[in-house]
Amino acid sequence: MSEEYKVRELETAKIVPGDNDRQTFEEQALQDLARSIHKDGLIQPVTVRPKGQVYQIVAGERRVRAVSQLLKWETIPAIVRDLSDEEAAGIMLAENVHREELSPIEEARAYAKRMEEHSWSAAECGRRAKVSDGRVRSRLKLLELAPEVQQLLETGNLPIGFGEELARLDGAHQRTVVTWLSNQRSRPTRETFAAYVAQVYEQQAQTRIFDMGLVLQAGVVEAIEQTEDGRLWHCLLY
Repeated sequence: MSEEYKVRELETAKIVPGDNDRQTFEEQALQDLARSIHKDGLIQPVTVRPKGQVYQIVAGERRVRAVSQLLKWETIPAIVRDLSDEEAAGIMLAENVHREELSPIEEARAYAKRMEEHSWSAAECGRRAKVSDGRVRSRLKLLELAPEVQQLLETGNLPIGFGEELARLDGAHQRTVVTWLSNQRSRPTRETFAAYVAQVYEQQAQTRIFDMGLVLQAGVVEAIEQTEDGRLWHCLLY
């Protein structure tokens, strides 16, 4: 076995969280994991990298939390790897997307962060996370949702498919659709929801055309007022 992948026993007190994409850890899920580890042992060691006098978690933060906080283990099996920030970011992304069940918004932020910090393309994010670049792009669109709509997605109160449909709309029209949805006796199918969003999208487009017309009209009036004789042909010619 390569020395890099050799399992070592590390003190849990010397292991610190990494720059994790997952911001919330459900207490019940951690308790379930702790019970499983207590019964069957830690099947897979965590992965860390040296950071000064401590070790930063690259993969396995839930496992570390379960054994250190709930089971009170003083040591934990770990693989120590020398990784750059970019290499660690890639491993963390794949770990979280496939094993930690990120919320759609957390997943979207994870892609956006790597695109900003490491100049990754959507395709590179997909390659690292082992998902399609289409999935990456659809998740990134969710970041265009209004904050309160994003919150609904994060808490599981809005299906991700509905969020993807809503991303077509601006914030005001997203709120209109969410209000309509909350007034339904039962959750509509995605097809029904998409049809309603399409209607609202048409209204949004018409509103924008009307608003643009007002802007242009105001611009013409201002141009006329700024001419010496106030004639429209004069401002158009000059």
